[in-house]
Amino acid sequence: MVTAMHHVATVVLLLLSYVLRFSRIGSVVLAIHDSSDVILEFSKMLKYIGYDMLPSITFIFFLVFMGCLSPHILSFVDYLEHKL
Repeated sequence: MVTAMHHVATVVLLLLSYVLRFSRIGSVVLAIHDSSDVILEFSKMLKYIGYDMLPSITFIFFLVFMGCLSPHILSFVDYLEHKL
């Protein structure tokens, strides 16, 4: 049920970004989250295989990417949006 709600919320946010003419920002948010999902799924895969330390390292990389880099990427895109 939670996964289904996640997909519904994602579709609603994408539609709203299109309707409100924020499609560039919506596309960048989608790209950031999709790229970070690869890191998260890779970390899960390593855990399921049986590694102990490597999943923790990749999860920390995921947290750094989502927590530190994505706000900077979004602010840069926002800057470009207003500059153009």
